Amino acid sequence: MSDRDPVSEFQRGNGDGRGAAHTVSETAADLRDQLRDTVSDIAHEKKDNAAEGMHRAADATREAARRIEGDQAWMAGVVDRVADALDGLSDTLRRSDFRGMMDRTERFAREQPVLFAGAAFAIGLLLARATRAGMRTPDRAENIGGY
Repeated sequence: MSDRDPVSEFQRGNGDGRGAAHTVSETAADLRDQLRDTVSDIAHEKKDNAAEGMHRAADATREAARRIEGDQAWMAGVVDRVADALDGLSDTLRRSDFRGMMDRTERFAREQPVLFAGAAFAIGLLLARATRAGMRTPDRAENIGGY
């Protein structure tokens, strides 16, 4: 952020405010850059956290596949492939930069608006369901259906 004083800039200028306007413009640009960097840092951290969460989910999925391997080998194979897909997504997320992911998402939304809207709707439903399930208290979960 600039250490210039807009009032001093105005007084040094020719009195019409051009010096102050320039200083305000520079200050706004500095603030915009700082905000962009902060948002980028936060997004990068959240992206890494999500990638780590997917990796842990893949490990748990593999463990579940091992448990059912003897009883239902075909199901264990399907579950193991899901774990591989989660690991692949985790690696892709880790290697991708946030800005690039946003650019690809925007491009996809422009090129396939119906598919994008459908996917966004489906993700919204899944998030709503997960949120609702996470908010259930044990008492309320036991009393579902009026029992």
